[in-house]
Amino acid sequence: MAIEKFEEKLKLEKKRIKAEAKEAYKRLLLIPKPIPELNLNSKEIDMDTHSVQITELSAAELAKNNHWIGVNESLKEWKCLVTGQRVIVAKNLI
Repeated sequence: MAIEKFEEKLKLEKKRIKAEAKEAYKRLLLIPKPIPELNLNSKEIDMDTHSVQITELSAAELAKNNHWIGVNESLKEWKCLVTGQRVIVAKNLI
């Protein structure tokens, strides 16, 4: 009898925790994270009919700082000292 009550409480607690985790994940997806680099190098030019905003943004710098996939870079060939095999590695992985 006590074991059944415990198992029922455990089951309800697991459901509650799962529902809370689902809700927290949904809230996390709805909050857009600003990219700080976009705010650093921007310049706004006002003209008679319209205004233009120029933002200087380096994809390589963004990729390096945020661990994103960056610009295409050349490959380098390395020779393994142990096996003697040649290995081709992307430059940004070195």
